[in-house]
Amino acid sequence: MTNPPKMKVDEGKTNLPPTPAEVTKPRQTMGAVAAREQPESYYLHILRSGTVQQRILAIKWLAVNSNPDVSVPALAQTLRTDKEPRVLAEAAESLKYLQDTRAVPALLPLLSHRESSVRLRCADALGGIGWKHQKDYNWTSCVRALEDKALSDSDMAVRLISIYSLEKICDVHALDTLFRLRDQDPDASIRYYAREAANYIKVLNPLAEAVKKAKPKKRETSDSEFYRNTPF
Repeated sequence: MTNPPKMKVDEGKTNLPPTPAEVTKPRQTMGAVAAREQPESYYLHILRSGTVQQRILAIKWLAVNSNPDVSVPALAQTLRTDKEPRVLAEAAESLKYLQDTRAVPALLPLLSHRESSVRLRCADALGGIGWKHQKDYNWTSCVRALEDKALSDSDMAVRLISIYSLEKICDVHALDTLFRLRDQDPDASIRYYAREAANYIKVLNPLAEAVKKAKPKKRETSDSEFYRNTPF
């Protein structure tokens, strides 16, 4: 009786079965290639009628590959009509990087969305757009909405992002609210970021000198208190 042939072992390799990642890698690669070959109309279609994951994929593709004259109105319409929080958050994130003011009217109502993740992404998107268009857009209604979030939102992250977005928009009308947060808010991190945002606006916006001076500060946040109370 002859012995069975020995399995050849290449140096530096093992005879373990392939991992799931190795098995699916060719299919993932082919899927990526196929995705790149799809026309723009395909992604506009699945943005309206695909599954949640397909809609998220369409948002990412349109933000990177499509003309803003197509992608911005499509993503803004998604904000108005889609009900899935994950899709809304992804659309807001993409619009932040597209930095197009045509998205502002669709972002503003979602600052009151029930999901804090959606509110946070929309507040962040408004700041990203405002940073590029400080002087060529009327930010009054946006500033008022962000002030409301900074003052009273139930989620601390939304409050902090709203303050940061007010800083990036750099509108002097936000100063009164920022001074109020700086002087009166019980949270040390809110007071710190409100102070930083107000200082930024006062330095960079030439209209800040015309704004009424704030009342003397009742309390100054020390660095040690800030770092002790800020949830990093």
